[in-house]
Amino acid sequence: MGLEAATNAYQSALRWGDFDAAMGLLSPELRRDEELPQDLTDLRITRYEVVQPPVIRTDDSATQTVHIEYLFEYNQIVRRLTDRQVWRWDELDKAWWLQSGLPAF
Repeated sequence: MGLEAATNAYQSALRWGDFDAAMGLLSPELRRDEELPQDLTDLRITRYEVVQPPVIRTDDSATQTVHIEYLFEYNQIVRRLTDRQVWRWDELDKAWWLQSGLPAF
């Protein structure tokens, strides 16, 4: 999967609340170590804005910066965060994986 396809799939998964799919884009070693937080069931992403498109580095990594607005349905307070994503190219799998993990909502 190309970098643009991977970042778009991740954005779509978060926007639609499909956190299992978002976890599937994490690097394999992170997927083994990170469990899906239980408190994400009431999480709704209201805005996902790419402020710095992916920039590929020479070490087979890429960075992207996004602003995310979200709320938890139980309190309806809109919060904002900046997610500085680090993506890594895996030559064996021929895929880009999110190395930086899910944002801290």
